[in-house]
Amino acid sequence: MKLTRLTLCTLLLALSTARAADAPATAAAAAPATPPSVTFLDSTLFDNMLSRELNKGTNEVEVVISGKMSLNNIPPRVDKWITAVAEEGEVTLKPVDNALKPKFVLALLPVVYSFLKQSTIERQVSVAAKYNAAVVYHIDKNSGESVIDKIVFQKKAQ
Repeated sequence: MKLTRLTLCTLLLALSTARAADAPATAAAAAPATPPSVTFLDSTLFDNMLSRELNKGTNEVEVVISGKMSLNNIPPRVDKWITAVAEEGEVTLKPVDNALKPKFVLALLPVVYSFLKQSTIERQVSVAAKYNAAVVYHIDKNSGESVIDKIVFQKKAQ
């Protein structure tokens, strides 16, 4: 009888400890998760990291731009990813400042066209076809240049 009580007490103690350990995990799961991000660097390493994140199938992957990248002078490495998205998805330009002049928006059309005209896609970027992309940028107050802040890849609805 004493052995049974001891076993029962040990079992109850183990269950209560396990339940307490699960509580923080449940609270953490309820908190909104920030999307994974990849910092842009003009290297094959960037391609590998972005490809790996997109292949995980997460709903959103953010590309953080650490330096100054002009909307009118997008590096070829970034252009191939955006073009891969544009071939089967949607690329939107999202200004941080919503008070853009219509003349400026019309000036962006050649940039969007350059995204669409590239026809060959490397195998590594083919996963981008499952995503849409939003290019978030701002206008540099000193130079008037459009500067990309980040690119957000968003998984398409199935």
